[in-house]
Amino acid sequence: MQKRSEGQGLGSRSPPALMRCYGNNQREDMSGAAGAAVPPDAGPTLSAKSAPAQGAEAPNARLARTSADPVGGGSFGCCLGSLSNRSRGRSRWAEVREKHWNFNLEAKMQALMPEPQIYVERTLALIKPDVIDKEEEIEDIILRSGFTIVQKRKLQLSPEQCSNFYADQYGKMFFPNLTAYMSSGPLVAMVLARHNAIAYWKELIGPSNSIRAKETYPDSLRAIYGTDDLRNAVHGSIRFSSAEREIRFMFPEVIIEPIPVGQAAKDYLNLYVNPTLLAGLTELCKQKPADPLIWFADWLIEHNPNKPRLQQRMTVEEP
Repeated sequence: MQKRSEGQGLGSRSPPALMRCYGNNQREDMSGAAGAAVPPDAGPTLSAKSAPAQGAEAPNARLARTSADPVGGGSFGCCLGSLSNRSRGRSRWAEVREKHWNFNLEAKMQALMPEPQIYVERTLALIKPDVIDKEEEIEDIILRSGFTIVQKRKLQLSPEQCSNFYADQYGKMFFPNLTAYMSSGPLVAMVLARHNAIAYWKELIGPSNSIRAKETYPDSLRAIYGTDDLRNAVHGSIRFSSAEREIRFMFPEVIIEPIPVGQAAKDYLNLYVNPTLLAGLTELCKQKPADPLIWFADWLIEHNPNKPRLQQRMTVEEP
């Protein structure tokens, strides 16, 4: 009778789902007291022979404990706890992997997209020799008009330098008088910066003829400080290409913005830099100087493609 009651208890405690959760602890459960095998539906009609032994835990209490506390010490709770830990571990790994993927994607996008460039237009302004004593007044008007004086220098040009500066005016009737006037005394060169600096500076200085400026633009600088078509007080670049050339002429060390990038940089190198380097390196191979670096540096200074040159148009007058 004892063996049969134990077999019935084991049969009632060992459904397939419960056996899978118990796993390797079957031997521990089967080694309990005979009274621990009472079926769960036995209720309060337990006999003295089927009562659990002293110190042994009733199976119903163990099952209830493990069901109520899945992470407890029972094997069923360990099973549920391990599954929960695995799912949490997988979710954490997925989160870490997603963050890593997003970081790599952001790094690739930053590498592909160039950094935004803040560009402020610049122009060249000259205070001519005849109004050099009005320098402070003119500078005050410039600053109150929203310009920033980026660079400034006072210098006196030679007639040859004036000819190079006004090379685009060569051949015109006023060219000799212009070079003589511009080299007659010191002048002030300034690099002005603001939004649409070239257009605003042209509007501030007015027409090139001071007489006409007094009639049409009486508040312009040329109307206030100029005298005639030649002595018109100030100079301003008329377009971006002129401003770039003139700023580089007066301030050779300055960097003209915007700095070309991409295809524009390649076109600039192919048009201006590479031909000069090729000619210089070819001449270097022919000359074979003792110090090639110094020789090549001197050659580049002498053959600078950005150096303004006076057009060679010589006219010979018969006596």
